[in-house]
Amino acid sequence: MLATSRGVANEIDILTDLGFQERQKLLDRLINVAEEGNEKFLLKLKERIDRVGIEVPTIEAVSTGGQQESVVTDYVLKLSCRLLKQYLLLLLINQVASGLFRAIAALGRNMIVANTFGSFALLTLLTLGGFIMSRKDIKSWWIWGYWISPLMYGQNAIMFTPNSNKTLGIQVLESRGFFTDAYWYWIGVGALVGFMFLYNIIFTVALTHLNPFDKAQATINEESEDSTTNGTHQEVELPRIASSGESSSRRQKRGMVLPFEPHSITFDEVVYSVDMPQEMKIQGVMEDRLVLLKGVSGAFRPGVLTALMGVSGAGKTTLMDVLAGRKTGGYIDGSIKISGYPKKQETFARISGYCEQNDIHSPHVTVHESLLYSAWLRLPAEVDYNTRKMFIEEVMELVELNPLRNSLVGLPGVNGLSTEQLKRLTIAVELVANPSIIFILSLLGLTPLAERVSFLTEQIAIFTGPTVGGLLNATCGNVTELIIAIFALTTNKIAVVKYSLLGSVLSNLLLVLGTSLLCGGIANIGEEQKYDRRQADVNSLMLLLALLCHLLPLLFTYSAASAELTVKPSLYLSRASSIVMLVAYFAYLIFQLWTHRQLFEAEDEGEGEGENNGAEEEAVIGFWSGFAWLAGMTVFIAWLSEYVVDTIEDASDSWGLSVSFLSIILLPIVGNAAEHAGAIIFAFKNKLDISLGVALGSSTQIAMFVLFTESKSEVRKSSNDEKCGEICILFRVSAGTTFCFALTG
Repeated sequence: MLATSRGVANEIDILTDLGFQERQKLLDRLINVAEEGNEKFLLKLKERIDRVGIEVPTIEAVSTGGQQESVVTDYVLKLSCRLLKQYLLLLLINQVASGLFRAIAALGRNMIVANTFGSFALLTLLTLGGFIMSRKDIKSWWIWGYWISPLMYGQNAIMFTPNSNKTLGIQVLESRGFFTDAYWYWIGVGALVGFMFLYNIIFTVALTHLNPFDKAQATINEESEDSTTNGTHQEVELPRIASSGESSSRRQKRGMVLPFEPHSITFDEVVYSVDMPQEMKIQGVMEDRLVLLKGVSGAFRPGVLTALMGVSGAGKTTLMDVLAGRKTGGYIDGSIKISGYPKKQETFARISGYCEQNDIHSPHVTVHESLLYSAWLRLPAEVDYNTRKMFIEEVMELVELNPLRNSLVGLPGVNGLSTEQLKRLTIAVELVANPSIIFILSLLGLTPLAERVSFLTEQIAIFTGPTVGGLLNATCGNVTELIIAIFALTTNKIAVVKYSLLGSVLSNLLLVLGTSLLCGGIANIGEEQKYDRRQADVNSLMLLLALLCHLLPLLFTYSAASAELTVKPSLYLSRASSIVMLVAYFAYLIFQLWTHRQLFEAEDEGEGEGENNGAEEEAVIGFWSGFAWLAGMTVFIAWLSEYVVDTIEDASDSWGLSVSFLSIILLPIVGNAAEHAGAIIFAFKNKLDISLGVALGSSTQIAMFVLFTESKSEVRKSSNDEKCGEICILFRVSAGTTFCFALTG
């Protein structure tokens, strides 16, 4: 009872008259008053003792022996036991909840039904669990819901506190209708275990015996179908489509609208060769033919998706072209059989499909119209309209194109479908022709990664501006250059390093920049393309500085009469030039990103236009999420680039091209496919600032930061007075690590 100044009649019963929050505030206030009173009392006592000068004796309690350890150990053991009990209870509550909603999903068998009953069950359990409504407030005709609620047992068990005396908390729980006896913990544990088994049993039984609400489609088991058919075939050709009333057509359907006859491909000792290129004959090669495939054997089984894997230049595309009969030149030897019969190209062309790696589609039609057009042209005339329509729907469902049925195909990288969606459409276009065998070619890794890197860079540029966006895209692309250079040096491919660096600078300045300006102008006809002239000027000056720093050691070496006198000075001058380039590049970054960042931001020449652009720019991914994904994509692209280095010499021999041509032209394009594609995509979207930042910034990074080469020619006299040269290539990576690889010859 809480007495007031108005007498006994106005006393307040704390437990009945005050709510939970009011009681909590009252207790907090009483504690504060007591603490303030104790503090004032101690301060006054200390003041009086100091005045009188009395020394108050101190009492120190010291515990020796093992008693103290036993007390501490006993406390820890009790705490650990209670912790395990609480953890067990929380684990059981989690399992019961999971089993309940799994059972609801299995019983519902439909997303709408499961969501409806799941929401109702959650609302019922929360209402009757004893927390929102106390046990005393639940009506008698509804109290059975309280006793069968698993949440009630879990809540009662978790609220049990192992104290002998009744605290205020226990009294509050009892006033809300909870059970505070110790045995209710084990009652709750047992009830939760029972509910867990019950819900999981319901879940299992529902999955076993209940069928989906959707209309079932009859299918024929493979074993039973094989036992009813003859299994013999006189010739390999596309089966004719019979009327829907014939029994043979019904036997072959296998659950599909149109029948198809499964075939297998076996090939043994396939050899493909071409005439020896004239360039290789000039180099001294005596053979008349260049063998590209040498004794390849294998088999493709029906109903099995077979993946042909290998490094770049291994001959995957060549083998598939040979098997599909798409090679118009060269010499093919070996055995190729279709279901045990020799392959006839005229018949094989009617039962096979071929998906090229270039996804070429009409950009102005929808996905459904593309499939409809392909089915009209390639299915037999006996297929009626309704059957053709049903077959197209089945193929769209198989390739998961139903959500995109009314979407325009569009131009790759500009609008319409993404790279992954275009690849699925390419496969579906071949599937609607009802082939027995389908070949699929796809670029490994770099093509879809290019689109993702450009997307992530664009999202980050929304937060940081086009300057930082272009710098990030260039940096991610140049990591590939560094990886290729390191792997090439470890295998003593010095020429590949020099040619690839030169090719990277040329491809960025000529190919990427020129293609971006051309494609951006064509895609944005009638619109004014704007770019930051100051950014382009600064990058051009940085490239001029890099050119001078690279020319100084070379000019100094060839200006002297004797090479022996210029060895050491040329080396020192080369190192000094490298330091100048490194300092200049870091100063340029500081100037661009921090001290004078406003000079590199694009200027808005119209308030209305700026408002429109600002309204259009909305990030769909967070800054740090985009940054993390961009870093992961960069690592994966660099990992794929290792294969390019391993196969460049083999590709040179197979294609009859020189290593210098592959390193200067093809290697930078393939290794930086993501970066180049990103710059061109930005130009299509009228974001020329980012395209210029990628092209010029990447060239600046390669010339001044990614790789510094120092060449020293150390002339020595041998026994026969011949000269030997030693080339040392020194790498300065951003972390300051130095890699040195020497070739002596």
